[in-house]
Amino acid sequence: MAHANGMESVWAVSKRGYNGIYHSWSRKHCRAYVDEFSFRSNEGCCGRDTQEGLSSLFSRMGGKALAYKALPA
Repeated sequence: MAHANGMESVWAVSKRGYNGIYHSWSRKHCRAYVDEFSFRSNEGCCGRDTQEGLSSLFSRMGGKALAYKALPA
């Protein structure tokens, strides 16, 4: 179920990433930024250690590749 507090949390993580990591977003890569922060929100459980998080990330990456030609114009 969705709640206002959950949306505020996702928005806060996105703003922290914007201000603290990237400093600006381009329209070209906006979807990639949103995907990254949705992954962080879904997989960033404090009860998990770094190795479990990386294992989850790498297991989902299997068989996927991003070619330069596939990037948005």
